Amino acid sequence: MKTLYILLVLAFTVSCSNERSEPNFYKNGYTGEILNKSDFEDYRLSIYTKYLDSVSKPKISFNFYKIEKFSDSII
Repeated sequence: MKTLYILLVLAFTVSCSNERSEPNFYKNGYTGEILNKSDFEDYRLSIYTKYLDSVSKPKISFNFYKIEKFSDSII
């Protein structure tokens, strides 16, 4: 019984270890605009500096919902 439990845990661990590759492009869910990685970093920085306050740092979070895979890129 103990061996079966260990095998099940091992099988579950191996099946869950598929690695996601990092996206090449990001899609703005609000506007539908697709940004490459450098444009996304510029966009993120512009939002951060737009809401920067001298008293406190802004708390900005980005929500990534799903990965779309195409033949040449990952969005």
